[in-house]
Amino acid sequence: MRLLLDHHVPVAIAEQLRRRGWDVVTAYELDLEEEDDLPLWEAAIKYGRAVVTYNVADFYHIYVDFFHRGISHPGLILISSRTFNQDDIGGIVRTLDREMNARSGLDNEMIFLTL
Repeated sequence: MRLLLDHHVPVAIAEQLRRRGWDVVTAYELDLEEEDDLPLWEAAIKYGRAVVTYNVADFYHIYVDFFHRGISHPGLILISSRTFNQDDIGGIVRTLDREMNARSGLDNEMIFLTL
């Protein structure tokens, strides 16, 4: 599974996931940190990467819109700030690693990252 981390997700998460062997890029590395949500989503589709974001409200609506229009995508991982603080790097990395090891992919799926 390949990931694209939204600009709200700390870069340290990408670095630690890479050390674990995962293919992860950040919005910053693709010069997308200033983009709105839809262009980031479209870039994730173009590059075959599931989006990881704290922006639950906006990306949920984009996901639903694409679902209803039948547009395929590599997946969406939503992180709630009620579950994980942005400074809980270790907890997020461990949980993402666990989720990715448990799945071959997330095509057309949306999941909430949970403990």
